[in-house]
Amino acid sequence: MENKFKSIPNEFKGQDVRAMLLSESKSLEDIPSSVMRTLTSIRVLDLGGTSIKTLPDTFGALKHLVFLRLARTPIEKLPDSITLLKKLQILDLSHCGQLSELPYGLHKMTCLMYLDLSFCQGVKYIPCGISTLTSLQYLKMEKCWKAWQQTPRPRKTLCDHLTGGRAEYRRSASFTDLHSLKHLKWLALEDWAQPFTEGVVGNMVEMRTLILRTLQMKVLPEDMKSMVELNTLVVQSNVLVKIPSWICDFQQLSCLILKSCRDLQEIPVGLEKLEWLRRLDIIGSWSLKELPDAYGKEGAFPRLESFWLDQTRVVEAFPPISQGAMPLLKKLGLVVCFNVRTLPPGLQYLENLREVHVYSSPFILKSMEEEGSEAWSTVRQLEGEKQVEILKESTAEHGHKRMEKRMGNKYWWDRFVSNMWMDFNI
Repeated sequence: MENKFKSIPNEFKGQDVRAMLLSESKSLEDIPSSVMRTLTSIRVLDLGGTSIKTLPDTFGALKHLVFLRLARTPIEKLPDSITLLKKLQILDLSHCGQLSELPYGLHKMTCLMYLDLSFCQGVKYIPCGISTLTSLQYLKMEKCWKAWQQTPRPRKTLCDHLTGGRAEYRRSASFTDLHSLKHLKWLALEDWAQPFTEGVVGNMVEMRTLILRTLQMKVLPEDMKSMVELNTLVVQSNVLVKIPSWICDFQQLSCLILKSCRDLQEIPVGLEKLEWLRRLDIIGSWSLKELPDAYGKEGAFPRLESFWLDQTRVVEAFPPISQGAMPLLKKLGLVVCFNVRTLPPGLQYLENLREVHVYSSPFILKSMEEEGSEAWSTVRQLEGEKQVEILKESTAEHGHKRMEKRMGNKYWWDRFVSNMWMDFNI
């Protein structure tokens, strides 16, 4: 779906057009106002990856628009008329680095179900009217550092008195304004100032994916227990000390990522019993002392496919792996583990193992080079008999390629069609 449209002619007549997919048209810089007035039946408009900086004030004329994608455009401001799109369900503004604000009339878009502001680093606040968007199911705000800064509450103007305007919708939102969004299935928040406490996510019982990156979260809020359908949990907090044991009650959890939790000292026993857990990442936990021995016992992690231990300073050993543990494990990472002495005993029991990453872990690499050592013998067995790939150097180039793929237009549509389209009425 790569396009080469340079412009849309003023005389274009779009009365019967229901979808316009103009993404990746790098030369497309604007849409004529006259064209907006003719698109009376359009439902889907994809402008992702174009060079559009502004939308015409007549944009609100697209009364039947359900889907609007402006990802990776240099757009600086949305017209106030966009709040007239009462049927809009999907609004993708991800990677719009020049975008500085959202319209205060956001509360009027009551049908909005998907709002993506990821990597909109210029957005300075979120209108508190977001609390009225009770149909919202996906709210993605990764790398939106400034968005939750508090601004002074505005005084009610003469215009507000005369027109019945509501001045309170012109203040910025805080985390507590999200409490009313009880139908959220995906929530991604990133902020380094506001504390994330109880009273924010307690009634979000339909939550599937929760991504929390904040410096002020010392403990996970207790009211998270209500998220019994949680599938993916990503936590990043320098001051988080402990992962509560009740996290082991999330029976649907398939992905757990703990990143840059520098003060984290222990991981609960019981995670290994989660039947559907497929990915476990522990990254940047400098204070973590050890991993529970139960993680290597028979029956542990019955469906785990990836276990990644990265940037640890205190952990000295990975638990010995017994026969019957991690039967589906494909990828094991022991990366930048400065004090881990050697490969975990029992790697030969992992029948489905395909990759072992050990780069920047000096003691492990040294033990693998000592001829006759247990680690040396294990490597020969894995590489020879089981054809396991032992990676001793970083594969950053492959990581960049994966990121480029995720930034691409085709990836977005593939993901939408496979995972989310059933939630919307397009």
